[in-house]
Amino acid sequence: MIRAQSVLIPALSILWCSNAAQAQVVEAKYDEPSLDRWMYPFNGSPGTRFEMTSFGAVDNEGFDDHDAQVLLGFDTSSDFMPGLGASEYRILEITVKMTVSNDNGFEYDDTYDPFDTYGMLASFPDLDLGRPINLFLPGYRDGYDQSTYFENTVFGLVPDVAP
Repeated sequence: MIRAQSVLIPALSILWCSNAAQAQVVEAKYDEPSLDRWMYPFNGSPGTRFEMTSFGAVDNEGFDDHDAQVLLGFDTSSDFMPGLGASEYRILEITVKMTVSNDNGFEYDDTYDPFDTYGMLASFPDLDLGRPINLFLPGYRDGYDQSTYFENTVFGLVPDVAP
């Protein structure tokens, strides 16, 4: 589990409108997520880990290229009107801060690294130190969505490669 001092959304600004004539900018701050889950097929303690690793298995048969990820969820329903269609919201800004804890071995790289610089047989070398941190909206599997996927929900598939 990520602790309150480890994850912070200091500013989440969303413009929402119920019709073209009305619009409102709303800002909210969340000291910790309402859902924090280590997404890894061999995770024996979903939603209860103090730390979560993130790593890839690019070009490894049977694994996702992004093999281990951190899934964060925030209950925004008390700050932003829920239930409107996706076209009724426009996210203006989101800031995410996380604590890195790996004995000072982390090198942040704020530049894009092309896909062909990853993997065991990378076509091109990555010429700068480190890798970027990628933030994506989740693509749920097996019929789950944000209202039905919880910290302790089964990962969603049986990996092709044994632990």
